[in-house]
Amino acid sequence: MPRSNTDSAVILAAYLAWGEACVERLIGDFAFVIWDGDRRRVFAARDISGARQLFYYRDRERLLIASDRTQLFQDPSIPFEVDEDQLVEFLTPAYQWTSGWDQGIFQNVYVLDAGCTLRAERGAVVARRFWEWRDREPDRRPAGEVIEQYLHTLEEAVRCRLRSRAPRVAVELSGGLDSPAIAALAARLSGGSAPELHALSMIFDQFPEVDERQRMQAVLDRYPLVPHFLVADELYRPIYFEPDWAPRSLLAPHEITGVLAGLAMEQMAAQLGCGVVLTGQMGDSVNGGSAWVYFGLLRRGDIRELWRRLRIDWGRSRRRTALGLLLHGLLPLGPLPVLRLGLLAQEYRNGMYTTLPEFLSGNLRDRIRDIDRAIRIRRVGNVQSRCPAVRTTLAEIILPMGACTVPSSLPLDYRHPYTDRRLVEMVLAMPQELKREAEEPNAWKAGRLHHRQAMEGIVPEAVRVANPGVDFTPAVRRNLSPAAMREWLLSESRIHIFERGYVLPDRFVNAIAQSATSQYYVSIMVCVEAWLRALAPGGRMHELIPARRRPTDGPAAALYSAVAPI
Repeated sequence: MPRSNTDSAVILAAYLAWGEACVERLIGDFAFVIWDGDRRRVFAARDISGARQLFYYRDRERLLIASDRTQLFQDPSIPFEVDEDQLVEFLTPAYQWTSGWDQGIFQNVYVLDAGCTLRAERGAVVARRFWEWRDREPDRRPAGEVIEQYLHTLEEAVRCRLRSRAPRVAVELSGGLDSPAIAALAARLSGGSAPELHALSMIFDQFPEVDERQRMQAVLDRYPLVPHFLVADELYRPIYFEPDWAPRSLLAPHEITGVLAGLAMEQMAAQLGCGVVLTGQMGDSVNGGSAWVYFGLLRRGDIRELWRRLRIDWGRSRRRTALGLLLHGLLPLGPLPVLRLGLLAQEYRNGMYTTLPEFLSGNLRDRIRDIDRAIRIRRVGNVQSRCPAVRTTLAEIILPMGACTVPSSLPLDYRHPYTDRRLVEMVLAMPQELKREAEEPNAWKAGRLHHRQAMEGIVPEAVRVANPGVDFTPAVRRNLSPAAMREWLLSESRIHIFERGYVLPDRFVNAIAQSATSQYYVSIMVCVEAWLRALAPGGRMHELIPARRRPTDGPAAALYSAVAPI
């Protein structure tokens, strides 16, 4: 038994009882490192949510593990160099669309992926995945029983994340479906007792099409939540646009893509004395579902429901339905290697998820294409589930989305109930047609059907039934106009993405002027420029590392001379 009830004591007791298999028994969000002196072994692990980061540096002689990249570079003998391949990987469409944006980003610095363990002994360092979804026997229970179990599992995920040493817990509350469900369950479970629950919400006075306060108020009227509102009309611009932006750690490019509104919400939670913040992150990814449920229906022999869905889909698109039945119904019934070959052929046929813009240099475009293809081929090779709907969900949640893995700049413990391993496994195993309404043509409104049914009587009807989705483009356009972006880019004489040959200067500036918000890669490259500026000598992140010995020659001479332009 652990000598105290602290997380570290519980983890250590679990390791002493079950060894490395302890990670399969731990509940919640964790990342830890254990030195096993008897075995002369280092053991580290990170849960599937990715909410806690874990980085390591290794060369022929050393292994350093830390929860923050900044900690690693306190050793001045470690070369401070950008890993060019990881930076190019960040720019690939496959990485942007299908990854958790988790990178070491510096030479010989690696991130321990979510759901993985690391063992180091006798000079060998091995990382392996301890959680991987594989096909199971189909769930043949009545739908009502499955939905009842879903509600119970989600309640348990919220309950275990309400624990806090601080007297107050914050809950992010929007007008959607995911965070109101978490707020409602947290209020029901606390029963008005400690911890005191505070709801944090963004509102917009100048953009009524974005404002969701009426839907939020419906939740606040029903449950004892202390409301706090942040007027975010002027706060939807990148944090790095601010002249006093001061990151507290070495961040990767994706970790500086947040807007001022997010930082302001963090500050609000900290000022209220909340140590824990519950979120609705990953709710849509876990529960959204897929229209391709033919395989599951065929596998369970539910021909009546299969025929009903085929008729609905046939009325929308005959060609798409026929291909869907073949690729997402009949083909997965065969051996897994055959399925992988079919998916690989489909990847080669479809190509990249988006067209690369003309303002990228030719050499960079070629490198992006090569790495993008490698990522997609690797993903197909790693497929372990034959069910298309399950593969869709797994692609959304492993690795977790960046909103879960980006560290907070303040001492706040962000917890994401929808990433609870028990809930994820339960949702993956349920009959997939329960997750999506077949007759609803709008994909956004059709998803999370089981979640909405489970929330009946818990979430107000105006929130539970309606599921419109909100487009924050008006607020983004207001805060990130082409003129503002161009002014920021040209505010310094040295523009790193020009010097490195990443973009063609004239074409890039013209692309900004044409439409900054509609061109995804414009904002991505501006973000990379902000990141490079922060890492340059005198930059905000460069100041976080100690004075470093500068070699007279060699590849470690300096950050910017170490990597040749593309």
